[in-house]
Amino acid sequence: MKPSDAVPFYIAQVAPERWPRIRRIVDALADNAQRAPWQSILDGLLEGRLDAAGLLEARGATQAAEVDPPFGVVWIQRQDGRVANLLPPIVSLPPSFATHPLEALARELLEAAVRIAAAGGARLVQALLEPHASDLVKDFQQAGFQQVAELLYLVSSAEVFPTAPPAEQLQFEPWSITAGARLESMVERTYLATRDCPQLNGIRLTAEVLAGYRSAGPFDPRRWLLVRHAGEDVGCLILVAHPQKIWELAYMGLTPEARGHGWGLDITRHGQWLAGQAGANRFVLAVDATNAPALRAYAAAGLTAWDRRGAWLRILEPANTS
Repeated sequence: MKPSDAVPFYIAQVAPERWPRIRRIVDALADNAQRAPWQSILDGLLEGRLDAAGLLEARGATQAAEVDPPFGVVWIQRQDGRVANLLPPIVSLPPSFATHPLEALARELLEAAVRIAAAGGARLVQALLEPHASDLVKDFQQAGFQQVAELLYLVSSAEVFPTAPPAEQLQFEPWSITAGARLESMVERTYLATRDCPQLNGIRLTAEVLAGYRSAGPFDPRRWLLVRHAGEDVGCLILVAHPQKIWELAYMGLTPEARGHGWGLDITRHGQWLAGQAGANRFVLAVDATNAPALRAYAAAGLTAWDRRGAWLRILEPANTS
């Protein structure tokens, strides 16, 4: 975007020689919660693990390329499954631009990031905002985002993991080529009348959602499980192993007719047991804060809340209307 009288800055991708400047503005302006993901992104760029096209900065028309700091930065990362993850912008205008609202700069950064995601074929852009980030709410709303859920982040330590298989009445069938279609069908069935982020239903195809889960960490079919009872498929469990001995419950669901038997707790405990067998020391997940049945099951499994975020989406091309 070119500068003009109304908008005294332009937005461009950040050249590698400018990356140290981005790190400085992050260190200076980001709070503790923001700083860790931004530092991870910048480390990934330096190590060549990430595509630098997703790093954008806002700069003044007369700024020196190598010397002056940016007025703002934003990060967008396209992922498998036609989704893009966005880090909320960090902005700081100099006193000479005091008449230009900060929110206009943030909104321009958000819209530029969304254009990159759309060009890459994403169906949606998602971002997580801290509860106290009220200054960004208007920016996101004006950029076409909507809050779809408040997420609670839960964790349990190895001390509460079962030491023996905990769900004797359930069977767990690992993913296979022949079971893959059944698992996809099962995931679709668990979305019916779900209480966990129901606003997401229909935005992406189930195959796209599963592609996103597959890209979250090394794929291991032993961690993609069909849940069965009395010879029938009743649910599913998808686990992801992360570095530092952390396992994540990426998705767990039951069909409507299989709910109400306490199997959500059994499935969660089975995931913890598998994590413990693999040497993990933490088991984590995110859940919709309004999903009371799931919260009860997770609490019974020894999971406790350690953080919360607002989940914000910009829907670009919903699957249910394509």
